Amino acid sequence: NLNKICNVFIVTARVGDYKQYFDKNVINTIMNDTASWFKNNNFPTNKIIFEHKKIDFCKENSIPILIEDKLETVLSGSKEGIHCILLNRAWNQYPERFKIYRAYNYKDILKIIRKLGGWTGKDTC
Repeated sequence: NLNKICNVFIVTARVGDYKQYFDKNVINTIMNDTASWFKNNNFPTNKIIFEHKKIDFCKENSIPILIEDKLETVLSGSKEGIHCILLNRAWNQYPERFKIYRAYNYKDILKIIRKLGGWTGKDTC
């Protein structure tokens, strides 16, 4: 289980750039639906953060690993020294680069994090 080896922060841009177009009720519904989805799908998380600037958030909070499906975000993160696990999707096919690791499922994510090493106890990833 991922949150046994590290703290898991879900950083999502779900509201993101469109926040200016939504009223507070819609934003709260999106946030609640997102949290419910993670809970209902037994996805381990310590906290859900709604933040469009994911790389800045990771850097400011010393988060060494980013799990992401958007190629652009992964490329930016790896350039900033963040280990990035790219969830395999049809829209992100691209050769792996330094500090970018492709994952096809949850087991792959755990395997990659363990392979990166150095995470004993409850570090943040």
